[in-house]
Amino acid sequence: MIPYVTIGPWDVFGYKLGSFFLFVVAGIIAGVVLYDWICKKGGQIDRRVALHLPELAVLGGFIMAHVVHVLFYHPELMQEDPLIILKIWGGYSSFGGFLGGFLALWIFVKLKGQKLMPYADRIGVALSFGWIFGRSGCATAHDHPGIPTDFFLGVQFPDVVRHDLGLYELMITIFICIIIYLIGRKPRHTGTFISTILIIYSPVRFMFDFLRITDGKYADSRYLGLTPAQYGMMFMFAVGIYIFVSRKKRPLDIAYFAKKIS
Repeated sequence: MIPYVTIGPWDVFGYKLGSFFLFVVAGIIAGVVLYDWICKKGGQIDRRVALHLPELAVLGGFIMAHVVHVLFYHPELMQEDPLIILKIWGGYSSFGGFLGGFLALWIFVKLKGQKLMPYADRIGVALSFGWIFGRSGCATAHDHPGIPTDFFLGVQFPDVVRHDLGLYELMITIFICIIIYLIGRKPRHTGTFISTILIIYSPVRFMFDFLRITDGKYADSRYLGLTPAQYGMMFMFAVGIYIFVSRKKRPLDIAYFAKKIS
């Protein structure tokens, strides 16, 4: 059993800032720094196109994360406040964030006449490492409580020992980053990284959602017994398989984490 540990909140200029917000900001910064570092190595990209992708992906991600949260997780909020859909500073879906970020990436890259996969790989790698911070925020805020359990990684919530899905996702994200680092030591066909991320993450997240609570303020809506994220994960897994199987049709890119680029 893991103790229920919280960090913050802190009062900053009259605003209450919790650990989740600060970890997300740290994750965005870390992801952008890593993305820029990889892009400076060159490879199958145009640096001028790559330059603006992080802010577009973040903006698209936040917008779509809120839209999906309202429309699919809490549609009842629209009845209380029809303008809630425009208030993007509150309520987010991680799948919506992924979808919005990559839609923004796809539109911008296509408008520039570029191939999508080299940029998707780099954004995916940067997102994964930044996601460690984001899920650290979830793990310390305990905002993804699961059903009661006697599992040894269960967290002692105020009422009972529960699965803490933010903690579990933090663990799988660290595992994904280790895999990314290992395969990134050699040149890979474009699409290898983003497909690997999708193939590992989506089935794990699909299974995690069966452990979510079914009532209370943290409960997710369900459609035919599945959460919106679970339908999203099925789509992401299919996309990941397609990209991975077809990767050898695309050119080799650089080794992201090699000591020297040959």
